[in-house]
Amino acid sequence: MKFCKLCDNFLYDMVEKDGGMVIKCRKTECTYEESVTKENPVVYERNFDVDTSVQLSINPYLKYDMTLPRFSTMVCPNRACATRGKESDIVGVKLDAINVVWMYQCAVCDSMWKQSANGAKS
Repeated sequence: MKFCKLCDNFLYDMVEKDGGMVIKCRKTECTYEESVTKENPVVYERNFDVDTSVQLSINPYLKYDMTLPRFSTMVCPNRACATRGKESDIVGVKLDAINVVWMYQCAVCDSMWKQSANGAKS
């Protein structure tokens, strides 16, 4: 998502009459536009063969996201975690709604693991 450098409004993509593409400001009075190039694309590649848990695990801010569900009674699998025998702080993200697979991250020691509905951890 891009925003206008002049008025901070949303930029949207538009096909020109010559077949080229530009990104223009949504505000009618504003004349700001960017040309679409290989360095400034509007179409992004999405690979569905990539394991989403790998993408989530490289996000260092996942544990700070207060919109994600938190679990305080779940036990962190890291034996060296400071929450052993105490209340935990574990963040959960549902990776697969059909097979009910969740990815968890301990907000204390940053350990991450996946767990399916049948209880199998990985």
